[in-house]
Amino acid sequence: MPLPAADDLLTGAGIALGAAVVFGLGSAAQQRVAARAPSDAALVRDPQWGVGVLAVGVGSALQITAFAFAPVALVQPLGVTSVLVAALAAGHRLDRTSALGALACAGGLAGFLLLARPGPAVPGDAAPEGALVLAVLLVVALAVALVVARRGVGEVRAVALGAAAGTCYGVCAGMLTLVVAQVGTEGLTGPFVHPALYTAGVVGPVGFALSQRAFREARSAAPVLAALTTVDPLVAVAVGVCWLGERIDTTPVALAGEALAGLAVLGGVVALARGGRRRAGVPA
Repeated sequence: MPLPAADDLLTGAGIALGAAVVFGLGSAAQQRVAARAPSDAALVRDPQWGVGVLAVGVGSALQITAFAFAPVALVQPLGVTSVLVAALAAGHRLDRTSALGALACAGGLAGFLLLARPGPAVPGDAAPEGALVLAVLLVVALAVALVVARRGVGEVRAVALGAAAGTCYGVCAGMLTLVVAQVGTEGLTGPFVHPALYTAGVVGPVGFALSQRAFREARSAAPVLAALTTVDPLVAVAVGVCWLGERIDTTPVALAGEALAGLAVLGGVVALARGGRRRAGVPA
């Protein structure tokens, strides 16, 4: 596959950064309303929340546009910039721990995507046993995140809920990829006879509800966004490989590097949660 031209890379990077700014501002607006809303009904009625949701939608659309110019390994890590934007919009300074955490998230995600080099699906490559194993792992991961959220407080609960929401978003992204492919091969009626559309229709709103709950628990949208913007693409890659037959580099060296990159992402999210706890005056 030929490398993108330098102009395309710059265009894609610019759009990706713009998407991160809009996404961060929209998420910060949602978090401010969610933190003060006495109920979900009051949350939905607040115009500022609606503006925040609209901004997040615009940011997501810009990110999709960026993929037309630059590879996922460039676009997705730049999305972590939304963490800084959200912190600044909330009037919070990122301390050293949080700043290093955001850097670890972006660097780990970039390293993972560069090493994995996700490729298009190959018909028949998706193994049923791999799909089953991933489904079990995702259910377990989601359950663990929800247990941590139930037992944790403050930023820890917010990050756990954000990770759960990111898991749902990653699954939804994979399902929507399959829906788009079905429309291309079978026409507009194709997706309606496949469970992918209905799975996305359930998992997507669940992820959105979890993200709003996470914003309500957090003092700033930054740690929630860190979990969302890193867990979402990692889960989406796993779904693409195990459920859709997409390809990644599975040589021993690449797998070792991917594991280390994943640990860097995990460490970054933990650091952001600890930094948030310190800002809230809770012992880390």
